[in-house]
Amino acid sequence: MPYNILYIEDNPLNIRLIQRSLKHLPVTIDVAFDGDEGLKKIYQKRPDMVLLDINLPTIGGIDVLVHLKTNKLTRDIPVIALTADSTLQTRKLCETYGVVDFLQKPISRSSLIQSIQTVMADLEIASNQ
Repeated sequence: MPYNILYIEDNPLNIRLIQRSLKHLPVTIDVAFDGDEGLKKIYQKRPDMVLLDINLPTIGGIDVLVHLKTNKLTRDIPVIALTADSTLQTRKLCETYGVVDFLQKPISRSSLIQSIQTVMADLEIASNQ
């Protein structure tokens, strides 16, 4: 059974890179091009995990993360932050709101795959309990 990933990213090049990097994993990737669209898709489709860019138009990634993690219906969805913003403040905010991993752009393909596989393993364990 493939895992459903929502990738919230405004850069088409980054989207293509991630899609190509993950094509051998048992995942389907849906894309939202800004924070507002991302939140709508999260509430409509309830993805298994979210890959979240931090610098987004309309609603920024941190605000998306806050909405997601403070709502009891969505707070358990794992989020992996993918960002060029590696400031200490951004890292701390992401940690505070419970991202499972923080990957700095340019993203290492192996780090991304490892992070997603860890989330998939955790989801598998949770579904078997």
